[in-house]
Amino acid sequence: MNRRTKIIIWVIAGIIGLCLLFCVGGYFGLQMVGKTILKSMASDNPTQVAQTAHQIIDYELPQGFTEQTSMNMLAFKMIIIGRGSYAHSKTSQVIMISEMPATGNYDEAQMRQEIQGQMQVAMARADIELTLLETKNEMIAGQDVPVYIYKGVESDGSIVKELVTGVFTGKKGKVMIFAFGPENTWDQASIDTFLASISD
Repeated sequence: MNRRTKIIIWVIAGIIGLCLLFCVGGYFGLQMVGKTILKSMASDNPTQVAQTAHQIIDYELPQGFTEQTSMNMLAFKMIIIGRGSYAHSKTSQVIMISEMPATGNYDEAQMRQEIQGQMQVAMARADIELTLLETKNEMIAGQDVPVYIYKGVESDGSIVKELVTGVFTGKKGKVMIFAFGPENTWDQASIDTFLASISD
């Protein structure tokens, strides 16, 4: 991978990290980055969030999940879908939709690594070392997409799981899906149903 590609990936990961700081970090992320700037880019209105999400891909929500937060920054969009009323909680399972520009040279492995790092920082889980449990391929939006499932242990001993897809083509850009949450509330069937429902 050449230097230009690495720089592009770092920039993308940094922007996504800023989005994550608000979407996952919630109020404290908002305080750190700046209320005025992020309020103009973020929404927690369920109708607006759903509209933004369906500009990226079409899908069916798993039972018990709702669209909770969206972030629209430059050519990047991020959607947080959570179970229950508060997706920012460490006890909740969360699905994240991330859209990047359609034009770009994306190294999937590097993208996955960088964004996972940003995600863990946003969730105050930077000390977790993730272990790859499973790699499989799923049909997502009519495309054969790799799916990676990880497991990690937090400093307090609690176990977390994470799912990351490869990059696939959505309605207007490139898309990646992430899911994360505690192992004791992890619902793989709901995630599988969500992925199978995605169309562009």
